[in-house]
Amino acid sequence: STVKAEYFKAICQMAVNGAQSVTDSQALAVPELYPTYEWLVEHNIRVKKTEMIFRYGDKLYRTVKNNTKFDGKNIPGEDGGKYFREVIPETM
Repeated sequence: STVKAEYFKAICQMAVNGAQSVTDSQALAVPELYPTYEWLVEHNIRVKKTEMIFRYGDKLYRTVKNNTKFDGKNIPGEDGGKYFREVIPETM
C-alpha cells in the first residue's frame, strides 16, 4: 500500500541521515548507505559541515572542511587530501 511505501521510505531516509553520525567502524559495516562521489559531483552538491561520509571506489571518505563543493576537481585519495580523509576502522 501507499502508506507502507511512504513509511518504508521515511525509515530508509532516517537510516541514511543517521548514518552520517556514526563511527568510522560502523560506517564501514554498511557502505551502501552512503552516496557515491560521482553522484555528489553529478548533482553539484555542497556540504555545509565537515565529516559527511561518501563512497569513492571501494572506500569511504569524510569531508574535512565546511562548505565542501563536489565539483570533480578534488579527487579523494589523489589531490583531495585537504578536502577528504579516508574512513578507516578505529584501533583499540
